[in-house]
Amino acid sequence: TKPWKTACVAGRAEARRQACAHPLPARRLCFSSLIFLILFLLFLQFPAPAVAALRDGRAEQARISAEVFEHKALDHFYSAEFREAEDLYKKAIALEPENPLYWNGLADSYLFQLLLAAGRLDSRFYSAANEFLDAKPAPPDAAILKSMWEALTRARRLAEERIRANANDAGAFYALAVNYAIEAYYHLNLARK
Repeated sequence: TKPWKTACVAGRAEARRQACAHPLPARRLCFSSLIFLILFLLFLQFPAPAVAALRDGRAEQARISAEVFEHKALDHFYSAEFREAEDLYKKAIALEPENPLYWNGLADSYLFQLLLAAGRLDSRFYSAANEFLDAKPAPPDAAILKSMWEALTRARRLAEERIRANANDAGAFYALAVNYAIEAYYHLNLARK
């Protein structure tokens, strides 16, 4: 028999010292083996709840990973790295495609790429001379503009669906408000409507 098995059965300190090749202390090993055996037997008896718990765990992990991507995207966004933010929002959407806030973030990263290309993020643009009011913006990149509208439309549809399902869904109302704010910012700064 293995030294750690002897330590498990006998529980003697000397045998545990001999079992230094095994990373876990002998009593912990016995206890963890027992827990594993119980869980395994429960899994055999009740496979559906165990599989559902595993699936729920994976969904929770995907949600957490998507939030990490969103936080990293915000870091890039506030550093004026809009393409990097776009890539991270796409990763968050791949993990959690039904979250309207991620679609809003993607649309916002597209909008700020357009604003940067049009020179609308330069602080001199908003000076006392009111160049903001007089200057006609350059036409935006059609591909980025199309992507922005697709992301805005998707976010709005997802938020409205959540509101129809639950009229008290504060997160959905927030996502819808952000969506309208992004659209208004586009109209104010680029479309001039």
